Amino acid sequence: MLNVNKSRTTPFQELIMFLAIYFIFVFSGPYLSIPGVDNNIITFLTAVVFAGIIFFNLKTTHLFEKNILHRRSSKMLIITLSIISFLWLFLALGMMNNITSILKLSPQLIILAMFSALSAGIFEEFLVRGLAVHFSMKFLEKSRYSIFLSVIFSSIIFGLLHISNSLVMSQSFTSTAQQVFYATAIGIFLAVLRIMTNGLILPVLIHSLIDFSPTVTSGTPIAVQSWTPILSVFIPIIILMSIAAAILNSEKNHFSN
Repeated sequence: MLNVNKSRTTPFQELIMFLAIYFIFVFSGPYLSIPGVDNNIITFLTAVVFAGIIFFNLKTTHLFEKNILHRRSSKMLIITLSIISFLWLFLALGMMNNITSILKLSPQLIILAMFSALSAGIFEEFLVRGLAVHFSMKFLEKSRYSIFLSVIFSSIIFGLLHISNSLVMSQSFTSTAQQVFYATAIGIFLAVLRIMTNGLILPVLIHSLIDFSPTVTSGTPIAVQSWTPILSVFIPIIILMSIAAAILNSEKNHFSN
């Protein structure tokens, strides 16, 4: 049932590739410039190139030969949990206000905001939900908890990647710690979508929507916030999506025996 063995690389080799691509992408930014071309467009093109490299290695964006959700009750429950989580994020993160604010900008700034949001969506989803989930599933292929652990493990990696913001943007320790926490929670949500749909299109689109904000092109450090609203927003996401991941894991075990 697993489709992760199309790639000829080992899980360790994929981990090395993951780290190499991440650090090259993050720290090469200041050196990638084309006169007359906005940096957001260059970043978008770089993200597409790296996504292509990852796809070339994986051979596919499918983790499984076919969708692992067979029981209608399980499918409906996971879809319900995912919709609730998305609507919760949509309201809590003020996505509608972000969209409205961006649409008031000039056409040029709207386009640049789209490029910036898509850069994050494409690069991070192919890197984490594509490559990291892939080598996690390979590492854990014989475990009965392979899906659940892969969701959690890849999401923690996703959260920890944001530590680089403290270096790249001189972000404070507290704001970076907060970003690591809520990025991990969002990562669990996106990883469940990735496995539920057996692809990357939906995670890329939703990730891009989350990052589609008026400040996305500014590159300014994230300000420190109170922990109370952060915990109240993202702990429910972690709980709901962990339940969804457990159901996906149960489905895989039930129909692979």
